[in-house]
Amino acid sequence: MNSEWREIPEDEGLTLGPEEALAREIQKTKSLKVERLKLRDDIEKLQSKNQSLEQAVERLERENQTHKKSSGKRETSNKSPSPFPTGKTPPLWLQILLVINFLACAWLIHAIGIFQ
Repeated sequence: MNSEWREIPEDEGLTLGPEEALAREIQKTKSLKVERLKLRDDIEKLQSKNQSLEQAVERLERENQTHKKSSGKRETSNKSPSPFPTGKTPPLWLQILLVINFLACAWLIHAIGIFQ
């Protein structure tokens, strides 16, 4: 395209006649029209691709939501209630009680004299 747009050097300082200048302008106009048509075609292709991608995203989001709902129902029905929440540390009072019981066991063992 750019080669068509280059100014043709005029031979030995002679200027082009009006017919040649007009023919060159017509050629530039035609090439611009062709380029504009190609760009419109590209835009249409990209818009259709964009629409298909948006539809795919919506479909995947719906599938994801239904999957989450169905897996959430299965998880709640299969779980048995546990006394403590999983993944969390026990409350402070329970930790203190555990330390007191451990100290009481150690004192009893020492008082009885098992290790003497």
